[in-house]
Amino acid sequence: AGEWTMNMLVLAALVAAACIVWKWRRKDFTKAVLILTIIDLFVFSTGNLVSIPLKIIKEENPALDWLNRHAGFDRYLSTSGNFAYTGLGVYWTHLRAREPFSPNGFTDQELLDFVNLRRELQSLPENQGMASNLFDASGYAAAIPAVYLKYWQDDPQSPNAPRIEDLSSPKLNDLSTRYIVTGYPQDFVAALSDERFLLIFDSGELKIYQNQAAFPRAFLQNDPAVPVTISGYLPSAVTLEASAREDSTLVLTDTLYPGWEAYVDRKAVPISGYKNTLRAIPVPKGEHEIEFFYRPRSFLLGAIISLAAAAGIGIVLLWPRKKS
Repeated sequence: AGEWTMNMLVLAALVAAACIVWKWRRKDFTKAVLILTIIDLFVFSTGNLVSIPLKIIKEENPALDWLNRHAGFDRYLSTSGNFAYTGLGVYWTHLRAREPFSPNGFTDQELLDFVNLRRELQSLPENQGMASNLFDASGYAAAIPAVYLKYWQDDPQSPNAPRIEDLSSPKLNDLSTRYIVTGYPQDFVAALSDERFLLIFDSGELKIYQNQAAFPRAFLQNDPAVPVTISGYLPSAVTLEASAREDSTLVLTDTLYPGWEAYVDRKAVPISGYKNTLRAIPVPKGEHEIEFFYRPRSFLLGAIISLAAAAGIGIVLLWPRKKS
């Protein structure tokens, strides 16, 4: 309540300042609004500006380097980013929010927390793999489609990230989760005694296990043994090549989401849901080029509205006026 009251007082003060400028210096109103907006952004972002030594981010990460060399299009899962102690909250636990342009140095306690943060970053928490174009089964935390949350929980409790706590779940196989990064805060795979998981990397604290039952990133549902080649992968376009020995269903283990279109040999085909979550399309017998494109109608509609608005503003500004 105290923070809410203070925010409203600051907002009221900014509005009052804008009104004063409007009344007494109307010609400077635009400049005043820009200045007040900057002040407003700094005031309301206090508590969200975080300081961290750059050297921690730039340190070598053996597990990340190994995945960069070997993972390819397969997914990985870090147990550090999926259990109660760690995940998104670790950044707020180990870092202290700073006032803007704070000149203060780090305290002894903060330096100790940075040691803990370094161990956390080494274990690849949520979102960290994005910088290296690695595919994380956790998805992008804070922007998870509902269909993916429901894949893991019938009644999702968190809108930010799925809780993938059962490493023996066959759902990890369906998602092409071939690698499990674990060891911090403990080795969760070793306790399973599951023959599916093969230890293939050990840096002392961190370990990477290979899930030998994981499906490829794309496969033919009727004949998984036939390889499907991913020849191009971009955020909004995926190209594959497949040679089906019979009429089959091709599964791309990416989230089913409105706006995606699929083509087999340049002919549009419908997209259905594999396990109600992943993309699946019909593929006839023979060799084919398959393409997925993300072309949401909302983007086209937004582009039309933006262009119309820009044209309208241009007409208003350029329309000749008579001097009164």
